[in-house]
Amino acid sequence: MAEPRRLLRLQQLVLETLATALQRDVDDPRVAGVTITRVKLSKDLSRGLVFWSSLEPGGPRRTAERGLDDARPYLQGLVASAMSTRLTPQLAFKFDEGLERAGRIEALFERLATERGEAPSAPPEGPPAAQDGPPATPAAPPPMPPPSEEPPLRGRRPRGPRRPRR
Repeated sequence: MAEPRRLLRLQQLVLETLATALQRDVDDPRVAGVTITRVKLSKDLSRGLVFWSSLEPGGPRRTAERGLDDARPYLQGLVASAMSTRLTPQLAFKFDEGLERAGRIEALFERLATERGEAPSAPPEGPPAAQDGPPATPAAPPPMPPPSEEPPLRGRRPRGPRRPRR
């Protein structure tokens, strides 16, 4: 079984691999608007559930599902080459309904606001309204240190010359 930190890292790797492949390598127009939202791997890394969403609601969803199913062998191979594990998870695609739910909740809030006679909450447009008192000043970022001649060390510190074994 994979430890939690490693499992999270592998899930992120699979997500990035699939998202990049769908954007660059897969030329199927059925998956053109598909976005990979998250990946969930089983603890033994035998199965992977890939959640996806589409910007186009309704009808094209079934078409995109078929496109993802047709591209699965290719995507499975890409994931296998990207992961450095003995097993490659068997991928399954599932539509992520989170964005649709968020849109429905937002519509409910807007309907409630109009029923109460309030203006719907929309992001303010234009410059911010004048406030009483002095304007708040944003916190300044910390000053950058002067550039050093040597790049910072990464990972382990380099050792000196190795002594010969006796």
